[in-house]
Amino acid sequence: MRSGSGLLGEVSSLSASVRGVLLAAVVGFAVLIAAGLFGDGLFAGPEVAERVVAAKVVEPSSCTEPDATEKVTFTDGGKKREATLSACGHEKGESLRVAVPTEAGPGGLTVRSAESHTGLDGARRSIGLGLMGLACAGGGFYAWLVTRAQRPVKVS
Repeated sequence: MRSGSGLLGEVSSLSASVRGVLLAAVVGFAVLIAAGLFGDGLFAGPEVAERVVAAKVVEPSSCTEPDATEKVTFTDGGKKREATLSACGHEKGESLRVAVPTEAGPGGLTVRSAESHTGLDGARRSIGLGLMGLACAGGGFYAWLVTRAQRPVKVS
């Protein structure tokens, strides 16, 4: 007859290595649930509303510089504005399309090329949670390897 009653009795009758694996699985599942429920910005940032406008490069940058940025000008609501573009290799006076945040304030502004994609979408979150699940499973397997009993070796 097993000691205890119910689920706790069942768990206490398991070997130490099985309890370790069970604990690792429960902790990993709790981490996944917490990341899924509370970590909206964990794998993907908030969506930023943008509009595409025509711009001209006023200060080009060489692609040999680290963290190269260029200065561009564009017209926003009838007013000419200057912004920083995280890009390189354009010619002075070259026209290009940039994505400007709709909530652009009066201060310094950073824009991105309209042809680029930020990669902040729902698929990124799903892939991140899947990879975290694999990491939790790997941790549980490692816990099982560490806690399993050593088997005696027969010497003949």
